[in-house]
Amino acid sequence: GDAPGASRDRGDRLNTTAEISGHMRAINAELPPNDGVALFNRTYLLSRENVLAAADDGYFSDRDYIYRLDRAFAPYWLRAYYLSKNSPLKVPACWKPTFSQRMDPQLLAVQHIVAGLTAHIFRDLSLAVFDTERWIDVPRNKLFVGKHFNDYNGVSDILVRTMDEQVLPEFRDTYSGEVLLGIDSLLAGFSIRLARVDAWDRGNTMRLKSPFGASAEGTVLDTAFSVEAGVLAQGFLTPPLADLL
Repeated sequence: GDAPGASRDRGDRLNTTAEISGHMRAINAELPPNDGVALFNRTYLLSRENVLAAADDGYFSDRDYIYRLDRAFAPYWLRAYYLSKNSPLKVPACWKPTFSQRMDPQLLAVQHIVAGLTAHIFRDLSLAVFDTERWIDVPRNKLFVGKHFNDYNGVSDILVRTMDEQVLPEFRDTYSGEVLLGIDSLLAGFSIRLARVDAWDRGNTMRLKSPFGASAEGTVLDTAFSVEAGVLAQGFLTPPLADLL
């Protein structure tokens, strides 16, 4: 069944960063290491830990904002995961490719990771921005000069370093030269920084259209963003890269 607090269908919430981390560690423990969902979840947990450690070390101007954004953002992933186990027809469109192809032997590990990042950033982060930003700040946010935008971009810097220094080297040591060229080609089509800027703008656009809304989830814009993110994620799960193995 659902882990406690993981399903918003029941109106539950994950209220603390520790609760979120506990759920993510439990996912790591229950899945085989070659599961594409496990590969994404491990990468996500590592990235979160790096961001939150930086926040605790004073890297950001507003530590509380980073924690609020984390508590708004991560539960969308956990909800999708538990829905995939218990109510798969309710899995958001952005996540369907990740779950449906999680055990495809033709796919490289990095493809699963990038597909998951695409789903989570393009759609879920847009919702999290909506959840954490006030309508009164939207005009400045739309110009990317709001008080939180520098910290938001600082998160992107840490995520990029995590990928470059901790995640990708493991795969670069494993794959042949031809496969590495394929991976580089794949990553050339995905930018964490640009994807997150896009999510920032999307979230603020939804807040502008619904100034006092409690949630943007399930709205027409959310549905459109989720479908688009699913199409993009599917593009990163195209098997021909593995033909180079």
